[in-house]
Amino acid sequence: MHPRQASVLLTCGNEMPRPCAQNDWFRVQIVHKQGSPPLVIPAAVAVLALWTCSAFAETGPVEAFRTFGLIGTWSPDCQREPAPDNPRVSWNVIDGAIIHTVTFDGRTLALVDTVSSAEIMDNDIIRFTAVRAGGFALITTLRIMNGRIRTIRSKGSDGRVYYDHAVELATGKPSLIDEHCAAVIS
Repeated sequence: MHPRQASVLLTCGNEMPRPCAQNDWFRVQIVHKQGSPPLVIPAAVAVLALWTCSAFAETGPVEAFRTFGLIGTWSPDCQREPAPDNPRVSWNVIDGAIIHTVTFDGRTLALVDTVSSAEIMDNDIIRFTAVRAGGFALITTLRIMNGRIRTIRSKGSDGRVYYDHAVELATGKPSLIDEHCAAVIS
């Protein structure tokens, strides 16, 4: 009797091991050593692989933002008062949703969005869709580096690109690099 010589490899993304992210692709590779008896691989193996990946997948924006560490308030300089060149950007969990707000003076909210979807693209990159009143949506990609965040790309549902390659297209200036001011525990 020959021992069965096979292995099943589940890979999520380009690296292993790491949990699969929502809508992440994965590859199941079954390695069968030549000369061993034929293997009958039931459909259960494929179902198990799908279940394993989905069990570790982000289930929504709240989990993605928590995993990525974005919950809380961010600003280029948390020690200074909010100003046009030092806005306060916040992502907080309210009634089970991520609410994104921006203030330039600390009193008035200039923007209020609801994050409708989020996907961790890599260890240091997250992409999310934020929807404003009236249905305008913004797809934004952020990079976290050394505990700071920076907008890499931002595109509106109208097709207008606001930031690309970490540059604000309207001004030609690099996007702001924000530090985490305070985490909101929820």
